[in-house]
Amino acid sequence: MPISAWGNVPPLTLEKALEIAQIRAPEQVLSQHDTTISQAERLKANRYPNPQVEFGIGPNFENLNGKIVDTNLFVAGSINQEIVLWGKQKLRKEIADQNISISKIQEMVTAQDIEFKVRVLYAAIQRSQARVALIQNNIQVDQRFVGGTQLKFQQNEVPYADVLRAKLELATQHKNLIKEQKDLKVLKEKLNLLLARDLNTSFRASDSFEPIKSLPPLKSLLARSLNRPEYQSIQVQQKRNEKEIRLAKQQAKPNLIAGFFAEKDGPDRSFGPSIGIELPIAYRNKGEIETAKAKKLKINFQRDYLAKQIELQVRNNYLELQKTIESLTLQKEMIKNTGDLFRTTFQAYLEGKTEFLRFLETLETINELKIEYFDTLFEYFTKKAELERAIGGPLVSK
Repeated sequence: MPISAWGNVPPLTLEKALEIAQIRAPEQVLSQHDTTISQAERLKANRYPNPQVEFGIGPNFENLNGKIVDTNLFVAGSINQEIVLWGKQKLRKEIADQNISISKIQEMVTAQDIEFKVRVLYAAIQRSQARVALIQNNIQVDQRFVGGTQLKFQQNEVPYADVLRAKLELATQHKNLIKEQKDLKVLKEKLNLLLARDLNTSFRASDSFEPIKSLPPLKSLLARSLNRPEYQSIQVQQKRNEKEIRLAKQQAKPNLIAGFFAEKDGPDRSFGPSIGIELPIAYRNKGEIETAKAKKLKINFQRDYLAKQIELQVRNNYLELQKTIESLTLQKEMIKNTGDLFRTTFQAYLEGKTEFLRFLETLETINELKIEYFDTLFEYFTKKAELERAIGGPLVSK
C-alpha cells in the first residue's frame, strides 16, 4: 500500500506493534493476573485444615450437707487436628496445578487473539493511509485541472460551467480528505488503546506488505490446527475433571482427627492423646460427584464441537484467501495501466481532443480501481490473519 509523505511522524512496524501488544495489551495483562490467581489457589490447596483448640476454666461446685460449695478450680483444654486421608490433599494439589496450566494456556489463547486484532487494525491503518495519499494526489491533480480549465475558458475553448465543475471536484476531494483523516485518527486511537499507549500517540504504519503468491496445502494447515492451545486446554480440563470425580468420591470416606487433652480438677490431673474420625453425612458428596460428571460430558462435547468448528474455519478462510489472492493479481495488472491512461487522457483534454466529462469519468474510474485495490489488500490481510488465527500460527514459518 502506498504511503504519502508523513514528515517526521515516527514509524511503527507491525513486528514492533505485536511486540508491544504481547507485553502491554490490557487483555494480556488481565490474563496474566488470572494465572497469578490460580497460583494463589495452589497455595490454598497445599494447606491442611486449621487445628481446633478448646480451653475451659471455672469453679468446681460440690453439694456439702445441702450447701453448694466452690471447692476448687477446674481447668481443661484440648487441641485437635484433622488429618486428611485417602489422597484427598494430593488430588486437591493436582487439580490446582492443572488450573494453573489452564490459565497459562489461556494466556497463549489471549496472545493469539490480540495478535489477530493488531494485524487487522494495522492493515486497516495501512489502507486508510493509502487512501489519504491517493486523495492528496487527487487534490494536486485537481488543482492543475482547475488551472488548465480556467486557461481554456479564458481562451474561449470551454464554457465557464467546466471551470465550476473542476472547482467542485477539487472541493469534493478536500472534503474526502477531511473524512479519511478523521477515520485514520480513530483507527490509530484503537491501536494505541490495544497497545496500552496514550490515545494521541503519533505514528505511521511503515510496513509495505507484499501478499504471498500461493498458499501452503490445505491438508498441512488442517494438521497444524490440531496444535492450537484450545485443544491443549481441553486435554488438561479432561485430566482435571477425572481428578475432580475421584476427589468427589473420596469425600465419602472419613478423615482422622488426632489430638491432645489436659485437665486439672483441684489436685487431680489428667492428660493424654485422643483420636477420632470425621463421619461424612450420607450422600453429602453426591452433588459434587454429579457436578463433576456433568462437567465431563460438557468437556467431551466441547472437544468434538471445537474440532469441527476449527476445521470449518480453516477450510472457509483458506478458500476466501485464495479468492482474494486471485483478485489481487488481476487488480494489480489493471493498476499498472492507470498511470498511462491518466496522462494520455489529461493531455488529450488540454489539447482539446477529448471532452470535459470524459476526462472526469476517466479520473473517477482510476480512483475507483485504486480504492478497490486498497480494499482488496485490506481484505487479503484480514483473511490471512483469520486463517493464521484458525491454525494457531503463521502461514509460512520464518
